[in-house]
Amino acid sequence: MAKVYMDLSEFKPWTDNAIDTWDKIVDNDGLDALEAYIDDIYKGEIGETDLNDILRFEGDELLEDLANYGFVLEEEIEESTRIRKQAVTAAYGGWGKFYGLPDVEFTVPNDTDDPTIFYNGKYYNYYDIEDTLWDFFREYCEETGVIQDEDMFEQWIAENTDYVYEVLENAAPKSKPGRGVYRPESGKLIGSSRRIRKHAVTASAWRAPNGKKYGKTSRRFPNGYLFTRKELRQMVQDGIAEDMAGTFDPSAMDYDVIGFSWNDTNGHKSGILIQDRSTGKLYVGNTGDAQLVRW
Repeated sequence: MAKVYMDLSEFKPWTDNAIDTWDKIVDNDGLDALEAYIDDIYKGEIGETDLNDILRFEGDELLEDLANYGFVLEEEIEESTRIRKQAVTAAYGGWGKFYGLPDVEFTVPNDTDDPTIFYNGKYYNYYDIEDTLWDFFREYCEETGVIQDEDMFEQWIAENTDYVYEVLENAAPKSKPGRGVYRPESGKLIGSSRRIRKHAVTASAWRAPNGKKYGKTSRRFPNGYLFTRKELRQMVQDGIAEDMAGTFDPSAMDYDVIGFSWNDTNGHKSGILIQDRSTGKLYVGNTGDAQLVRW
C-alpha cells in the first residue's frame, strides 16, 4: 500500500495549485490510481512535502500519468476550448467550432470515444490534429521563449490558422465517422459501446543548419518533409535558403530533395526545398519547380 506517512485519504495539501490538483483526483475517485502510481514510481513511500510539491508544480503531468493507472478526469467543455487527453462530458453529439474556426468543427460523441473533427467533408481524430499542432507550438515556444500554456496556445492558433488547415489537409482522415458521431446530413447515428485508447501523434520537424525547425514528417511524403508555403518563404527571408523560383533545372544539379509544400485544393506540390550535394546550399523553388521533381 502506498504511504504518505499517513493514509492517502487523510492527506491535506496546503498550497492553492496542489489543492486544485488534489480536488480533481478526489472528485474523480482517483485515490486508488494515485496509490498505484506512488507504489510504482516511489516504491510505496513519499513524504507529505514531496507529494504537495508534485501536486503543486506538476499537476497536469501527474493527471496525465494517472491515466495509465485507470484514472479518468471528467471536465465540462465549452465550444472552442481545449479538450486534449481528457475524458470529457458535454452535450454529447453536439458540434462546436475548433478554436473558433467557422469551417472546422468538433464533437464529443459520448463519454467513451475520442472527440472527432469534421472539416471539408471528412472526419479526423481530434487528438491527431491537436497533438500535431502542439508539437509546432512547442517548437515556437522553444525558439521565442514564449510560455507554453493553454492560453498562449489558443492565441498562437488564432494568429497561425494556416497551420490548422495545413495539418488537416495533410492528415489521414478516418475511414468512418466513428461510433457516436452524428451529423444531421448523415441521417444516422452509429452507436458506441467501448473505450478507444488515445495515442499522441508527434511530428518530427526538419532542423535547418541554424538549428531552427521547420515542417514535419507526413504520410503523403514518407521520404521527406512537408512544409507550409509560409515556412519556405521564411527560410528565404532568414537567409537559410536561396530563392530559385522559375530557374531550377533538375538536369543541371546534383541535389537532394528535403521536402515539399502541398496545395491540397488543387492536388499538387506548391513549393520545394532542395540541397546541392556539392556545396550544401539550400534552395527554395515555386510551384513550377516542385512539379519538375517526382518522389
